[in-house]
Amino acid sequence: MEISINAALAELKLLNKKINDKTEALFIASCYGNKTTKEETDAFEKKAGSDFDSLKALIENRAKMKSLIVLSNAMTSIKIGDKEMFVAEAIERKNSIELERVFCTRIRENYYNCLNQLEKHNKTIQAKGEERASIVLSGDDDEKTEVYKSVLEKYIADNGAKLFSIKDVEEKIEKMQATIDDFEKNVDIALTESNVKTLIVID
Repeated sequence: MEISINAALAELKLLNKKINDKTEALFIASCYGNKTTKEETDAFEKKAGSDFDSLKALIENRAKMKSLIVLSNAMTSIKIGDKEMFVAEAIERKNSIELERVFCTRIRENYYNCLNQLEKHNKTIQAKGEERASIVLSGDDDEKTEVYKSVLEKYIADNGAKLFSIKDVEEKIEKMQATIDDFEKNVDIALTESNVKTLIVID
């Protein structure tokens, strides 16, 4: 019998519930008084054996179903945005994309925090340099201007700061964020469409 991956996933969910329910309700041993009749113990043994076999069969059926789904996911190709990948790859990336998001957030915060610190520091140095240059002014106006400029430039050169970072960091941040956003926007749609169309054979 052929069914879609979508239907198989629904069946898998139902099997999981049945297995959990039957596992909780399963008793394969019990204590009976010495006066318990053979009919009672036979009835218990029959029911326990039936419950055991039923649960074992459900677990085996689930394993077969899951294997078929996993195999199909490993061989079925889908397109997400402009990138083609196997369903299994898409599912794995969907589960682990938080790592990429944290990575992107970290480098963005680090880079722009450094930019803000740099701007604040250099503004402070500029103000202090202007204050120091004003103190040493002397002579005519042209000379004052040159001295002021020279003192200010030297103070900034000695005390200012520069930003050091990896090459093209802003471009890298934007590209990484765009890639994450594009994947998250399209992955569920692509997986749903594939799961509806892709068929597996159930014995």
